[in-house]
Amino acid sequence: MNWVYDRVVRHRCVNYHIWSATDGGSTVYALTRTAALAPRQVASYGSMEEVFRRTGVEVEKAAPGAARPYRPTPRPAVGLYRTSDGWAEVDYGHRTGAVPRELYERKEYMPPFDSLPKEAAVREPLPQQMQVQR
Repeated sequence: MNWVYDRVVRHRCVNYHIWSATDGGSTVYALTRTAALAPRQVASYGSMEEVFRRTGVEVEKAAPGAARPYRPTPRPAVGLYRTSDGWAEVDYGHRTGAVPRELYERKEYMPPFDSLPKEAAVREPLPQQMQVQR
């Protein structure tokens, strides 16, 4: 199914995200805890009333013609440096994390893995006068 993000609802201090898709001519809905990833292998519901009945999450129908909430275009992930053991540190915009070379190349992060600077070049030691004495 091709899921389309619909909107966020707040229920008992938790954000839930509603997705919709067309399945055989009828619209189905899914409820997730993230708006970043489309649903995969989740229960789908035939109506908002069914969502409430089965999950307990109070969902109001969207007003006809209501504008969808603004969602900024995500910034592409960017490689920062590579480590000697074949991993790359990646900046996702809101956090950084290490990924193995195979995943870095499969996701086609930029710059290419072999063009990334080595970790030692990025993490040069501080000059002697700036180091903290322990």
